[in-house]
Amino acid sequence: MAEVAASSSPAAAPAAPPAKTPSKKSSEQSTQGATTPPPAHATNDWAMVAAVLAILAALVGGAAFWPLPTAPQHAAPTLSAKAFKGKELRNYEGSALLLFTNNVTADKSCAPCVELDRVTRSAAFKEQLATWWDKQGVLRIGKVYCNQQRELCESLGVVSNDAEDDPGLPHLLWYKGGKEVGPYDGERTLVGFQQWVAAKLEAGSL
Repeated sequence: MAEVAASSSPAAAPAAPPAKTPSKKSSEQSTQGATTPPPAHATNDWAMVAAVLAILAALVGGAAFWPLPTAPQHAAPTLSAKAFKGKELRNYEGSALLLFTNNVTADKSCAPCVELDRVTRSAAFKEQLATWWDKQGVLRIGKVYCNQQRELCESLGVVSNDAEDDPGLPHLLWYKGGKEVGPYDGERTLVGFQQWVAAKLEAGSL
């Protein structure tokens, strides 16, 4: 009976295997596979760069809708016979330079006229003229197209049918107080006009 009881008792559960201790090699592999977070100062630097780029992009984009201010410009006006009374310039007592030339849009045969037109149409010339004309009242400059107003230019002695008496175009005259003072004797460039004005101002004659 004792033997029967012994055989009928449940068998003991097998012992659990001992826990494995991670090897040094597996620990190193696990450490290498982990992502190291960037230092806090590096994150701040990148955030600052991104903010600066965003500001620049906004400024560039805004410039397309809000153009930056430019310097004021004044184009030399074209004068007709109504601007004169005989040989005098009407309604202006200051100094003026009148450029007797050709309208090169219609006729490009006068090379000096083409060059003078290029100078007077430049942004730099218009900005300078705005300073003389509007801010300081130093000088006004106007144009008379002799290929469109032949009779006016002949009456002023600027063009002539006699080749010996024809001064040639372009012909630049200085007026003061409405009366002709004499021919412009400077270079027909922006720098030439600036030097001429400076010399006249220094002499007190403008």
